[in-house]
Amino acid sequence: MNSADGIQMKCRTYVLVKTGIGDHRPSPHYLDIIIKGAEEHKLPEHYIEKLHKVEHNGYTGSLPLYDVIMMRHNEHWK
Repeated sequence: MNSADGIQMKCRTYVLVKTGIGDHRPSPHYLDIIIKGAEEHKLPEHYIEKLHKVEHNGYTGSLPLYDVIMMRHNEHWK
């Protein structure tokens, strides 16, 4: 992907694989990781504000991988 000023960038995106029935909103965990990544990479504030307004699916169960990611994130930012 190239930016508006022609700088080539690598990027990742969320792709919904199974469409159709079901709740397709992101989990609070996934959304939190996206927001933290946007903040860490100093994306525009208006974009981060937009991310904060995304409605999540309300999942409250545990996600061990999320816990590992957050532990590493917190260690990195000490």
